[in-house]
Amino acid sequence: MTETETETTASKRAVAKHYLLTSTGEVTENEGEATGIRYVSLASGRTFDYQVPGATAGSPQSMLAVFGAKTLATNEASAMRQKEGDSSDQVGAIEERFALIDTGQWVDRTREGGPRTDRDALATAAVQILSEAEAAKEGGRPFDAATMATKVAELRAKIEADPTKMVSFLGKITGVSARYAQLVGKATKSVSELATLMEVGV
Repeated sequence: MTETETETTASKRAVAKHYLLTSTGEVTENEGEATGIRYVSLASGRTFDYQVPGATAGSPQSMLAVFGAKTLATNEASAMRQKEGDSSDQVGAIEERFALIDTGQWVDRTREGGPRTDRDALATAAVQILSEAEAAKEGGRPFDAATMATKVAELRAKIEADPTKMVSFLGKITGVSARYAQLVGKATKSVSELATLMEVGV
């Protein structure tokens, strides 16, 4: 997996190049230095960079995660090319897939069309966290039902206007990913469970 590795179609036409990145975003050919990837679409010239969160260069976990990220980007672009209609925005498809992962979600395989985020749930989760932050301020209070509904609708519109950017942005806000996971029924662990784990020394 070096900077000279090229992704091709079944007809052997080069479609993309892959690079390994150090934690500072520099290209490296040494897998032991890599903490991220770069995917370059040759057709559009667009580039997607991704740093594996919490990666430590040279650790087995990080090396496997980097390889997995490279494979996932390739697979997403390939799936985009195989769809009917316009398949030019392959990097956009990769961005959306990784933005979904950054929220702690994998792919909903019960739905067609690739990765999906429940945008209503994401907007609700973000506004709930914002409401709690407002209530925590001195003299503050949580949003009432009408304000909640208005803010959720406003944020939902922003997500719809630019889903890739907004999903990624909201997923990086402290508490939003965990709240979203709760709203969509994804299993989570509590702080009390962590305390119990620490007590037994596991």
